[in-house]
Formats: sequence, C-alpha cells, structure tokens
Amino acid sequence: MKARNKTELAARLGYTRTTLYTFMRVKGFPKPDRRGHWNIEACHKFILKQAQRLHGPDERDRLQAQLLSLKVEKAAKELADFEADIRNQIHADTQASVMRTASMFGDDLIRMVDDLGRHFNNREICRVGKSLLRKVLTQTQQRVREALGGKEGDEPSASNVVQFQARAAL
Repeated sequence: MKARNKTELAARLGYTRTTLYTFMRVKGFPKPDRRGHWNIEACHKFILKQAQRLHGPDERDRLQAQLLSLKVEKAAKELADFEADIRNQIHADTQASVMRTASMFGDDLIRMVDDLGRHFNNREICRVGKSLLRKVLTQTQQRVREALGGKEGDEPSASNVVQFQARAAL
C-alpha cells in the first residue's frame, strides 16, 4: 500500500502529522519512491522499531524536568533560610542599637543629676537621684529588651561606647 502525501500517510498510520514529522526526523526513515508515494508498510515497521528509542528522550526530558524542579525547590529553601538569617541579623542589630541608645541616654540622665546636685551643692540629691534613675533605667531596658524579643540577661553586642566612671570627691 502506498500513500500519496504525508497527510495521507499520517492518517493511514494512525498518527497526527506532527507525530509523523517527528518520526521522519529520525535517521533511516523510509524515503518516498520516484513518484513521491510513501510505502505505508515500510514506514509502519520503521516506526515500530523506533518507538522504543523515542520513549527514551521523553523519559530523559521528564527526569530533567524533575531535576530542575528539585533545583528550584532547593534554591527556594536556601533563599528562605538566607532571608531568615538576614532578618535575625537585622533584628539583633536593631536590638543592640536600641539598647546602646538607651544606655547612652541613661548615662546622660545620671550626669544631669550630678550637675543638678553640684548646682545646688547637695550630695543627697545626687545619691537619691542616681539611685532612682538607675532603677528606672534598668526597668526600662528590661521592657525594651522584652519588646524586641530578647531574653533576660541578653546584652547588646560589643559597643564602642565607654562607660564613664565617676571619681570620688576630693
């Protein structure tokens, strides 16, 4: 049996033209005779022989798609982990910055009480004022630490602020 063109050949073989063209790209596919007619039986035998080979690339493509999917999942997980690390680092830096600022503010308040005591020549104001301020500052720092999600005893990272040590009066 012979087919006059590719459309008729595809119909007689039971394939679409697109599928027939896929088979025709495979090396060794039967050629048409001088009149341009296709031998249906020869084409059918060739397709049956090659069918096993054509499933191979489909399997390879499926495995490559699966590998690509796994790579995308891995990249997404790594990105999520990286994002979490960056967030944690930003949180820690922010907490340390707030605590340093609060500490500097507290130091300024204590110096203000010292200045106030010197102005009025009253050491009792200094002693009581410093005591009250330290108590309030400790409570405030604890509340700030809790608001920022820190634990008790968490201290900010190393600071470049040096604590001022007051000298004893001569």
